[in-house]
Formats: sequence, structure tokens, C-alpha cells
Amino acid sequence: MNLHGGYLATQLMIENGHKQIAYISGPQLKHDAQASLLGHKRALKEHNIPFEEELYYEGEFTETGGINGLKCFIAQKPHLQHSFVQMMKWRLVQ
Repeated sequence: MNLHGGYLATQLMIENGHKQIAYISGPQLKHDAQASLLGHKRALKEHNIPFEEELYYEGEFTETGGINGLKCFIAQKPHLQHSFVQMMKWRLVQ
């Protein structure tokens, strides 16, 4: 994902009523990961939603990295599991 991709993904979540948006990133040593995170933060800022450090997980650009990030968020904030499941159901219907 790049800047525009990070922005669009977050924008979609906001448009669907979400205000607490967890973000799983690739390693910030990578330009793509940095750009995507900037896009995410820009979308939040445009809607006056603060970036919450506890909703940020830096992993790897791998399936395992994404799974680990999701497990981390669900363990810390169980209510995010409901939001994630609802979003996935919505995407499957599209």
C-alpha cells in the first residue's frame, strides 16, 4: 500500500461509521509502509479523529505479520473484533 491506499482504506472505515481504527503496518524502514501510514493519518486528521498509538501495530509485509497484529489488537481491545468481523462481512457482500 502507498499513501493513497492507506488513505482510501481508512476513509472507507470512517465512511462506515468507525472512529477507532486499528492499523497494521509493515516495517517503517520501508518507504511503502511509511507512505501508507501517512495516508492513514491524513484520513484520520481530515475527520478530526486522533491517531491512537495503541491502535498501531508494526509488523512485517507477510501474512503472519498481519495475523499477529490482528491477534494483538483483539487481545488488547476485544471490541475491535466485532468491528473487524462486521467490516469483513460488508466487504464480502460488495
